[in-house]
Amino acid sequence: MRSNNYSEGYSARGGQVRSAYNLTVNPGGSSSGSAVGVGSNAIAFSLGTETDGSG
Repeated sequence: MRSNNYSEGYSARGGQVRSAYNLTVNPGGSSSGSAVGVGSNAIAFSLGTETDGSG
């Protein structure tokens, strides 16, 4: 669901994404979940869904 009421990095399924290094920080951006997964060593690599930039 797309809405202006949610902050960047929010998922209706998983909730708000937090930084792998500081849980009080919202990493923001459309591929923040992918970035946090790699940063926390939960996964080896990831490809974000919007690789041509977000607008």
